[in-house]
Amino acid sequence: MSIIGTAIAVDRALERKQRVQQVHEAAQSAQVADPMASLIAQEMSGPGRIVPGEDRDDEGFTPGDRKHVLDETAEFVAKYVSCTDAQADAMTLYATATHALRAFPAFGRMLFTSETEASGKTVALMVTATLSASPLDASGTPYALQSALAAASNAPEQPAPTLYLDEISEIFGRSGLAASRNPVAEILRKGYKQGATRSWSVNRTSEQYSIYTPFIMAGLRNAVPRDIRTRCIPVLMRAGTPRAYFDTREAEPEAKALAGCLAQAVASRITAIAAFRARGIHPRLRDRHLEVWEALFAVAYILGGQEWLNRCLAAFRELALTESDVIVLTPKQQVIRDLAAVTEACDRKHLMEDGTEFIGGLVLIDELRRIDNPLYTSRSDASLGQLISDALPMNTIQRTVASGKRVRGYYAEGITAAWERIRPDDPEDAEIAEEVNPFELDDDEAHEVSTG
Repeated sequence: MSIIGTAIAVDRALERKQRVQQVHEAAQSAQVADPMASLIAQEMSGPGRIVPGEDRDDEGFTPGDRKHVLDETAEFVAKYVSCTDAQADAMTLYATATHALRAFPAFGRMLFTSETEASGKTVALMVTATLSASPLDASGTPYALQSALAAASNAPEQPAPTLYLDEISEIFGRSGLAASRNPVAEILRKGYKQGATRSWSVNRTSEQYSIYTPFIMAGLRNAVPRDIRTRCIPVLMRAGTPRAYFDTREAEPEAKALAGCLAQAVASRITAIAAFRARGIHPRLRDRHLEVWEALFAVAYILGGQEWLNRCLAAFRELALTESDVIVLTPKQQVIRDLAAVTEACDRKHLMEDGTEFIGGLVLIDELRRIDNPLYTSRSDASLGQLISDALPMNTIQRTVASGKRVRGYYAEGITAAWERIRPDDPEDAEIAEEVNPFELDDDEAHEVSTG
C-alpha cells in the first residue's frame, strides 16, 4: 500500500472512531445520536445496539460497583411482596433492565400468575412497575394506549414506557384462547424485539410507532396464550402475607426514588451493559430463553458483579427451568443448622473458665420454639429435647455455670462444628463464557473449532 493510501486509511479509521465515540456519548447522556452515528452503530453491531467500542468500560470500572442499588431494591421488593428470594431478585433485575431497554435487541415480558386468587399478583405487579422506567397502565382504551406509545416514539430522548396490565384475561379470556383485536395482543406478541412497530391513522395519514417496550402483566392460570408465555419471565405467586403493606403514602414514593437510582446506575454503565453477552452461562440459556433473560443477566453482572450474576442464574433456574438452587435439607440437617444459628445469635451462653462458651439444653429448646418450623411448633419440651439430642452427634455434658447451677447442654463450638461437617456445598459461581474469535487462533486451534 502506498504512503498516500495508508494515510487515507488512517484518516478514515480516526473518523470512524470519532463517530463511534459520538454514539457512546449519546447513550451516556440519553440524547439522540446523529443519523451518521446511528448508521455506524447499526453497521457494526446490529440494529439499534449501542456500540461497545474499544474502551467499553469507564476508567476504574469493575463489575459490581453499583451492587448496593440492587441490594437495596431487592430488600424493598422482599418487604412488600410475599415471594421467594429468586422471585424478588428477578423482579429487581427486570425493573432495572427496563431503564436500559434500548441497549438490548430483545426484551421479555414478566408474568405474575397463580392457581388461586388473592395470591399477591397485583401487589407484585405494582411494585415491579413502580420501580421500572416510565410505568404506563395499559388498561385504558386502545386509542389512549396507541396515542401514548406514538408520543413516546416521537421523544426518543425519553425512556420507553413500561406497560403494565392487571387481569390479562380481559384481553385473551380466562382460557387464553380468545382472539383479540386489542393492540395489547400485538404488542405482547411482536413488541419484544427492537424495531417492532405498529401503524395507526392520524388525520387520515398512516403513521408508524414503536411497540418495543417492556410489559408486566398478571393473570390466573392459563390466561396468557402459549406463544406469548414463552416470551415471559413467569413468577408463580402463592398466598402469603408480606412484611409490610405497599401503600401510596410511603411505599410508592420510596419505590419511585429507587427507580431513579436504578436509572442513574444503568446510565453510568450503559455501554458495558450493551456489550454484555449471556450465552454460555447455562446450557439452556439459549434461543428464546436467551432473548428473554439476557437483559437481566447484563444488569446483574455489570451492576452487581459475581454475587448478582449467581443470583440471576438461581432465578433463571427456579423461574424458567424449575431447577431451584435452594438445596432441600433433611430434618436432621435443618435441626443442626437452626441450632448453629441460634447458638451464634444467643446472648444466654455461659463463658467457662477455659474461655469456651457453653449453652444449656433448655435454652436451645426455648430458642428453637421461636422459629416458625413445623418440626418444632407441635412438639412438647421433652420431644423437642429428644430431637436435639438425636440430631447432635455428641452426648450432652453437664457443667457448673457462674450462678453455681449444674446445667446440661453443649459447647457452642461443638454445635458449630457439627453443622460445618454436614452442611451442603455452596453452589459454584456462574461463569461467563469467553467468546472465541476464529481469526485470532493458530492453525491447530482453528482446526479444532472448525471440526467441533
